[in-house]
Amino acid sequence: MSSIIGIERRNGTDRRKNNLSFFKQLFFKGRRRALRRASDRLNIGQIDQYGSSTFAVIMIILLLSLLDALLTLILLDRGAVEVNPIMAFYIEQGPTVFLMAKYLLTAAALILFLLFRDAFAHRYGFGSAFFILIGGVFTSVIVWEIYLVFLYLN
Repeated sequence: MSSIIGIERRNGTDRRKNNLSFFKQLFFKGRRRALRRASDRLNIGQIDQYGSSTFAVIMIILLLSLLDALLTLILLDRGAVEVNPIMAFYIEQGPTVFLMAKYLLTAAALILFLLFRDAFAHRYGFGSAFFILIGGVFTSVIVWEIYLVFLYLN
């Protein structure tokens, strides 16, 4: 029995070895679409493919963020005041810096949440639904800003 323990039974290439080139992974993606183990879902998971609906919601949120920034600049031009001190700092740097900061901060937050999505889903009972909530919040802010733009026109 002890002689069987020392025998190497593996042969061939290591199946865990990543044999795809960087460009193949970039353009043709991997195969992992979900985390299988419950313990993996508690931490940051690496998934190769996200659903097209997740991509669409993220793109809509980024567009809503830019629309929010543009409406904010219009309102500021008409006498409104930015109450968010972080965004007020970027507004003082100029409109281009403000637009870039708004976009990059939103994109960074979305990327972080995308990485932690499965952990949030497991611990708190929501995952991708949070993206829809964020989109709803941005939509309500934009509706409010459009109302204010029309209010300042009169």
